[in-house]
Amino acid sequence: MTTNGTQVSSPAPVPVPTPSKPKAAKKKPFILPPLPPATDRVALRAQYDLCYVRYSALWARVVAERHRQEMLLKGVMGTDDFGGSEDESITSGEDVDELRKSYGTLHERLNEIRSLLER
Repeated sequence: MTTNGTQVSSPAPVPVPTPSKPKAAKKKPFILPPLPPATDRVALRAQYDLCYVRYSALWARVVAERHRQEMLLKGVMGTDDFGGSEDESITSGEDVDELRKSYGTLHERLNEIRSLLER
């Protein structure tokens, strides 16, 4: 309303374009650093901690993917019903194989470091 009592209509809302989702950039593969000398317990422990963080994250993704695949096979949910973000969802068998391979490699490294630390 203006000062002279006439009604002024507000401008029509302008639609804001929805930003398109950026293509998920391929994450750099985790490269295992060389194993420190068996006598350097501090470096072994540091590498164990570093590997364990990545190992835990991979385990969570393996479990989430297994659950998602089971639900899809049972017909419980559609492809868009998975609760994770799109970058976390794995779609190709090659990606799943790479995930499992990385998980296995980290599992072996953690066991190797653990055995060195127990000496």
